[in-house]
Amino acid sequence: MSVFLVTPVRESLADPAWALSWHIGPVEVAAGSTEEARRCAAGRYTMAMSPNAQTAGGRSPWLERDLVTVELIPAGRGP
Repeated sequence: MSVFLVTPVRESLADPAWALSWHIGPVEVAAGSTEEARRCAAGRYTMAMSPNAQTAGGRSPWLERDLVTVELIPAGRGP
C-alpha cells in the first residue's frame, strides 16, 4: 500500500461540487492506487445527502479528475 496526497485544484474551489465536501484541503490517503485514493477521500469527506438534493448533481468533488490532483508520496517522506 502506498500513501498519496490528494489535493483540491485551487482554480476549482468555486465548483458547486465542493459544497458536498466538509473538508476542502490536501489530505494524505493510504491506498493501492490513485483511483482508490480518490475513493477513500470521497468516502471520508463527502457529506451524505438526501436523494432529492440537487446540489452539484450529487457528485463528490474528490472523484473528479479536474477538481483534485493525486500524487504518490515517496517512501520516507511525510509525518
